[in-house]
Parts: sequence; C-alpha cells; structure tokens
Amino acid sequence: MRHAELGTVHRREPLVQAVCEPFDPSWLAGFGPHRAALLAWTLDYTNRFGLPTFDMYPWVRKHVAELDTDAPEIRLLLAEAALLRGDSECVEAQLRVPGLARSSVADALVASLALLRVTMLRPSMASRRPRV
Repeated sequence: MRHAELGTVHRREPLVQAVCEPFDPSWLAGFGPHRAALLAWTLDYTNRFGLPTFDMYPWVRKHVAELDTDAPEIRLLLAEAALLRGDSECVEAQLRVPGLARSSVADALVASLALLRVTMLRPSMASRRPRV
C-alpha cells in the first residue's frame, strides 16, 4: 500500500487519524484515564488493517506499564504490534508480565515469536537463487 493510500485509509477512520497523525502525547493527556482505552483501540485498529502508527507505537512501548493499569489489554495489542514490526524484544518483554504470560494467548505469541526469529535468520529467497 502506498503512503498516499494510507492517508485515505486513515481518513475513513478519523479517530485513528486524530491519534496517529501526528501523534501528540500532550493532546492525548486530555483524555485522562480514558487515554489508555483510546490507545488500545487505536493499536487494535492499526494492527488489524496494517496501518502505520507513526510515533504512537514507540510511545506506547515506552509507557505500557502505566497504560496497563487502565487498559490491561494494551499489553497483548502491543505484543501483536511488535510481532507485525519484527520487534522480538518487545514481544518478549510483554510475555514476562504475569498477566499476559499466564493468558490463553501466551502460547500463540511464543509460537509466533519463534516463527519470527526463524524468518529473520533465514536468508531471503533472492539470495538463494542461482545466478545465471
């Protein structure tokens, strides 16, 4: 999907566009205790549709412990976002948190993380093709 098309997708969901383009933590602070739920919803939406989060993902990654208090599901959504971005370190960090580590989805995350590692270690198909 080209960048111009991404803007069109975000325009279909103005709330995602408002949160992500550009991401502004001071604007988000105005939502008080509801900011975690707003971020969780936005992360879920962007994960499902493969949309960019711009600066939201790194900010959520850094503040997940405080956001977890008001929206515990944000850890799972962050782990999913991390898998989509190839960020194995973040997935591992979320799996160390007792609530997620003991959840029913922990095994799926561990399996997905293993697949991610194998995929990242394997040489690309282009490098295995014989040269003519």
